[in-house]
Amino acid sequence: MDIFMGIAFMLAGVMVFLVFGGLVKPRYRDGVQQEKHEETVRKYGTLYKIGGAFLFIMGLVRLLT
Repeated sequence: MDIFMGIAFMLAGVMVFLVFGGLVKPRYRDGVQQEKHEETVRKYGTLYKIGGAFLFIMGLVRLLT
């Protein structure tokens, strides 16, 4: 079970870091959704990058122990 949780944390951390860090652009249904996402990334991008890195490290630690 620890292996599954470790991998899940690592994948979640990578996705949060890439998408909310502004490195990968997700598909949008309309322009309003894109504007909201860009505004969120502008406001909280640094926080999401730190949180994504933290999730990745938590997953790595869980895998190694």
